[in-house]
Amino acid sequence: MRPIYTYLDYRKYIKDYYTYHKENVHGFSYRVFSRMAGLKTTSFIKHVIDGDRNLTARTIGACAKAMKLNKPGSVFFETLVLFNQSKSDEERDLYFDRLIRLKPKIDITGLKKDQLEYYSKPYYVVIREMVALPDFKEDPAWIVNQLGVM
Repeated sequence: MRPIYTYLDYRKYIKDYYTYHKENVHGFSYRVFSRMAGLKTTSFIKHVIDGDRNLTARTIGACAKAMKLNKPGSVFFETLVLFNQSKSDEERDLYFDRLIRLKPKIDITGLKKDQLEYYSKPYYVVIREMVALPDFKEDPAWIVNQLGVM
């Protein structure tokens, strides 16, 4: 299972956590997961994964504890939930910035010079991915238009 820090969707993380444990832990179920989190409703986790319910301040902590996240992981998870459940762009931007700061720093000393250059500007990655679009045009104006920059 991937580390929590690689996710931008808490529902996907919970789903992956559940799927991993369902496949690897005998008897693991939504009921067991709910019990581990101290939740009374046995289907609550499924409703959260399906997007029918949101986590609350109480259930964020309960889920983090049930998934045995350490303190930094719990803080990241809480921020991830707040990011995903934001009601405004300003709120979403605030939590996204926190997520970036909470992510552990990776050691990039093993990267080659051209790899460092590639990752030095975020738009390099975005434009490289855009090239795979079926309607991609090698036109700077088209690229800017697609990105909504101006």
